[in-house]
Order: sequence, then structure tokens, then C-alpha cells
Amino acid sequence: MASVDALKSRRVWLWQGDPLGRAFFNASGVSPVPLSIIDVFTSLSTGLIDTVYSTPLASIALQWFTKTDYVSETPLTNAMGALVVSKRFYDRLPKDLQLLLRETGQETGQRLIEASRIDNDKSMVELRRRGLTVVAASEGMREAELRAISDRAARELMDSGYIPEALIEETRRLIDKQRAQAAADSVAAP
Repeated sequence: MASVDALKSRRVWLWQGDPLGRAFFNASGVSPVPLSIIDVFTSLSTGLIDTVYSTPLASIALQWFTKTDYVSETPLTNAMGALVVSKRFYDRLPKDLQLLLRETGQETGQRLIEASRIDNDKSMVELRRRGLTVVAASEGMREAELRAISDRAARELMDSGYIPEALIEETRRLIDKQRAQAAADSVAAP
């Protein structure tokens, strides 16, 4: 797709109840179709929607790829998850177990991130093998366009009080730091 304008004519799925997705689509001018995740496959089958966003692995696991012809390499979404325990439970743990829970949680989280990246790379290979046309990231939304949409969505989320401005600013700072490090690493690489 040449730009977000191409999405405006599509019937794009929005995960029902997702304020982040809603803000992104509002900022892009796309009018999505909000649906429960369990309704996506049927809605792809009937034509109620014709476009979904997901990780490549999820697209295979949920069989959504069987109802689509194209897959974009543009990274739009990440799988999210967490181990959540109540404060009451955590506070009742001895200090050494609190530390163990934090450390093993961070280590396990990092291993899961690495494994999911490998699985998604393998899934992209499989989607190609299954005949989906891959739209290169360079043919999709331009980085500047995507950042402008992200900025508008962030503003909506801050203005609504859904996400504190300090959190958005800290996230931007960390992203800029990561991008600068990646750029420095690529220059230093032989």
C-alpha cells in the first residue's frame, strides 16, 4: 500500500475495546470495524472485514492468513503479555523471593521476546511459502507518516487521560536512545 490512504477504502478490523488501536485509527483517519478476536476469522470469511493486523505467528495460529492475499513487512504491532500478581501477594513474599520473582521474570521475558522474534521470522517465511504476496516495508507507510500518526494517537491518549504524558515522554526518550544506539552500531559494523 502506498500510504495510510489505501487503508481508508478497506474494511479493517479493530480489536473491540482496544483504546490504543482506536486512537491509532482515529489519528490515521481510518474507520475500522470493531470486533471481538473470536469474530475475526468468520468476518474475514464473510467479507465483513478484509484487513487485519497481527503478528505473522498469530496470523498462522489463528488461520487468518488463509483469508488474505497480502502480508506487510511493516512492523505495526507486538505481542504483549505479563505475569501479574496482586500487590498483596507480592508484599507477603519474603524479600529474597520478591527479588527472585523480579529477576526471573525479566530473564524469562527477554527469552520470550527473542523466541517470539524467531517464531515471527519463521512465520514470515511460511506465509511466503503459502503464497501470500509480501509488501515490503518500503512500499507501505513511510516512517515519517507512521510517526506522525503515532504522535497524534499519543496526543489523543494523553488528552483523554488514558496514558500519562510523562509515560509517553519517557517512552519516546527510550525509543530515541535505542534508535541512536542502533544507528551507531550500524556505522561501527564492518
